[in-house]
Amino acid sequence: MSSNYYCNSKHEQLEEGLGSLPDIPAPVGFTASLLARLPRLSERKTRFHRWRTALAVAALLLLLGSPLYGLTDSARPMVESTDLHAGIELVGNTVTVKAGEVLRGDLRVYNTELRVQGRIEGTVYLAASNLSIESPRAK
Repeated sequence: MSSNYYCNSKHEQLEEGLGSLPDIPAPVGFTASLLARLPRLSERKTRFHRWRTALAVAALLLLLGSPLYGLTDSARPMVESTDLHAGIELVGNTVTVKAGEVLRGDLRVYNTELRVQGRIEGTVYLAASNLSIESPRAK
């Protein structure tokens, strides 16, 4: 409010006016009578709210958990690389980084065997997979 003179002056007038008012104590039993006038939630409504909350949590778990369950239940191999020009070969359940190839970036492999004959310059993430590193043979 410091940027507006009009608002500052009105605020000061309001503070002065409120500060000059005397304190008035609340009547005896005021809080109890006020609470007695408020509508009470019936046991039926609170039970419904509990069920509704439980159903909402269950639905949320199903929605968020079903994609993860699909990953664990899937028998299909999955391969993902950040290197779009990687020499990756998928035959059956075996992913091969071919000899002489350099994969620059990360490689994620799920539910398959990874055979590395070339080089990977990045991080390899394996889940439910086997890894086989084959060194190049000297000629």
